[in-house]
Amino acid sequence: MHLADRPVTFRGGIWISLTPVVAAVIALAVLAAVPWTTNWRLTRVRLDIAESLAPARQLVQDITAALALELAARNQAARDGTHGTAGYDAAAVVERERDSALGALGPRLGGNLAVDIARFRALIAQWHAQDGSMSATGTPVALTDVVAAANHLDSALVSRRAQQMRRIRSLENVDVLVPSVFVPILVVVLLAVFWTGRRMAALARDAERSRLALAFAAEQRVTLLRGLTHDLKNSLGAASGFATLLRDETSGPLTPLQRDQVTRITRIIDETITSVEDALTVARTEAGTLPVRRHQEDLRALALESASDYLAAAERAGLTLTVEFSEELPPVETDSSLVSKIIGNLLSNAIKYTPRGGRVWLRASAPPAWDQLNEAGPWAVVEVCDTGPGIPGALREKVFDEFFRAPSATIAAGGEGIGLAMSRRVARLLGGDVTLESEEGWGATFALWLPVPSEGGASLTPPPKVLPHRRAADMFNGAALPATVPRSPPMQ
Repeated sequence: MHLADRPVTFRGGIWISLTPVVAAVIALAVLAAVPWTTNWRLTRVRLDIAESLAPARQLVQDITAALALELAARNQAARDGTHGTAGYDAAAVVERERDSALGALGPRLGGNLAVDIARFRALIAQWHAQDGSMSATGTPVALTDVVAAANHLDSALVSRRAQQMRRIRSLENVDVLVPSVFVPILVVVLLAVFWTGRRMAALARDAERSRLALAFAAEQRVTLLRGLTHDLKNSLGAASGFATLLRDETSGPLTPLQRDQVTRITRIIDETITSVEDALTVARTEAGTLPVRRHQEDLRALALESASDYLAAAERAGLTLTVEFSEELPPVETDSSLVSKIIGNLLSNAIKYTPRGGRVWLRASAPPAWDQLNEAGPWAVVEVCDTGPGIPGALREKVFDEFFRAPSATIAAGGEGIGLAMSRRVARLLGGDVTLESEEGWGATFALWLPVPSEGGASLTPPPKVLPHRRAADMFNGAALPATVPRSPPMQ
């Protein structure tokens, strides 16, 4: 595929087309992740309540009750004059067990609760140790102080439990809210994807209908042009035959003026036939019906044959036609008739638009490795250079459009502006291209690029967009010509 024929893609368009898919993936990921995350967090909160807060409250209550029993047993022993009772010992055992368990829960509860538990246990220890003595602060620790600490710790545990319950309700709300939000989004995305798919299918059907309509129109155009060409060629061929009879003075002698007029008539008829054939070739190329018969061809022979066909035309126009070849010109795998048609068209244009006294140069070569644009495959090139007026930069690509003619070209010579369009399209059909390098006032160089078969097959890399910069005057002065290339104006 040639560079100019490659489809253009826009990254923004790709992202726009992927937006529904990305949104759907995100929605599905959220819907899948939120329940797992919420369930994990709920489990941790519920475990905190069930395995830490509730046991801690129960332990505080049990310790408070045991301390009350211990105090009652102590007071009873004091009244009875004894030193201990079984009730006191049993309550003390329960109190120590519960106190140890509460101490183990402190690190798990953490924060202020751990501090309150440590303070509560310290007061219990002081109450047991004082036996009527003073506390470290100089104030005796009464059971009411321990009970107050127990109530404060129980209130903190209740507050912590209420906080955890609020977290549970919040997580449960999230577990309900997220599907409520993302399921509609996912539904909308799926509807958008469905609508986009239907729209794309409709566009594809429209594109296919348009393609078939264009193909049918191209076929109809080819059929019309083929019929028109046949009729025109018959009529113009007959007119050319009569003009030839007149020129050969079959019906009587002609004056010099009449002979010149008949010659002009013959040339106009021939040019018209060529234009009609070129239009048919362009149409067949567009429709894909132009047959290509590839054979291994010698590009030197094709170039010489084409040059010999136009040598007389160059002499009549007062021009010098020079033909040169590279010594190492490889054979090409191509259609010789189509290549000859392209070279002939380029030579015809060069002769037509070059002023009398100018020169036309035909050169066939294989570009050397220094051409950085030719890095991936071998190419052969046929260059047709002239010393004509050149082509302005703004028109260098437009000259390859159908029926386009530059204003200066319209004044300089006749024609329908179909030859270059035909040449480029046929060249691309052959796997090559036709390029132009020109400076206004310094002539023009048209180049036909043809792929050279390599060991792995024909080159598929597009040819260079422009030729290495060489002005026609430089080439004709011999600055760019090797001394050993054969020259051939003396062609028979």
